[in-house]
Amino acid sequence: MRIYFSGIGGVGIGPLSRIALEAGYDVCGSDRSPSLITNELESAGIPISFDQSGVLAIRAR
Repeated sequence: MRIYFSGIGGVGIGPLSRIALEAGYDVCGSDRSPSLITNELESAGIPISFDQSGVLAIRAR
């Protein structure tokens, strides 16, 4: 199952997305701009979009 997180770079959603990834879910998300949290999540293998177009959300279906 793929989970899409909007605002993935936030202090609440970022760790939640990491927990989902470690639990075996296919995780992706978006945020307005890159940050330390989004950099860490991308390094962990989570694709993140910064254009807020919803492209990854459509692929998450």
